[in-house]
Amino acid sequence: MKKRIFFVACFMMTSGVWAQTEQTIPPTHSNSSEIKSEPAKIEQIVEEEPEFPGGRAAMMKFLSENLVYPKIAIAENKSGKCYIQFIVEKDGSITNVVVKKGTPDCPECDKEAVRVVKLMPNWIPAKSDGKAVRTYFMLPIIFNLQ
Repeated sequence: MKKRIFFVACFMMTSGVWAQTEQTIPPTHSNSSEIKSEPAKIEQIVEEEPEFPGGRAAMMKFLSENLVYPKIAIAENKSGKCYIQFIVEKDGSITNVVVKKGTPDCPECDKEAVRVVKLMPNWIPAKSDGKAVRTYFMLPIIFNLQ
């Protein structure tokens, strides 16, 4: 009997996690020519949150089509939730992808979640005062065998 693999993602902004109102972290791009000499501030509170193109349903479809449940996790019947944090840049690109809280006993799941987030297309950036701004986004991803 085949087991179905379900991936679930939900949104959670992290604006309440940091005590500062803004931070400056230079974007981490694979192409060094894209790094700016002056890092732009990262807004913690925004008027319009960043959004995956097409909304939540489109993101769920993207994740279900691109996430590959790690073979070792399947063999050992491991499941759980990991929290991936990244910055949505002013142009909608995703940078600084990190695991904020990993899947218990499954580092392979965390690596897979990071890999897929890095594959995502550009998002619709966050806005404040009508202008695109950099902001953090926290994306929980659940690995569950059913």
